[in-house]
Amino acid sequence: MSQPSGITPKPDRPTSFRKGGGEANIGYGALDTAVTLTLEQVEDGTRLRMFHPGFQLPHTEMAYGNMSDGRIGVIARISEVTKEAA
Repeated sequence: MSQPSGITPKPDRPTSFRKGGGEANIGYGALDTAVTLTLEQVEDGTRLRMFHPGFQLPHTEMAYGNMSDGRIGVIARISEVTKEAA
């Protein structure tokens, strides 16, 4: 799994990166979002939280829909990988 260059999530410390698409991002509108990932130790493992604000509906509705669908797949894959490693 790839990640943006220089991003290394650390337990109990939010890690953020920005995604700016600009006006040239056809169909997505002027997309300027930030993704924050937080790993938190819980009783039975680790909780991953993802916060992705910055969408301006309805202007960026296509991007929001596509990225929402993508996040579901990414979270499912992370769950699979971590179960395999356990």
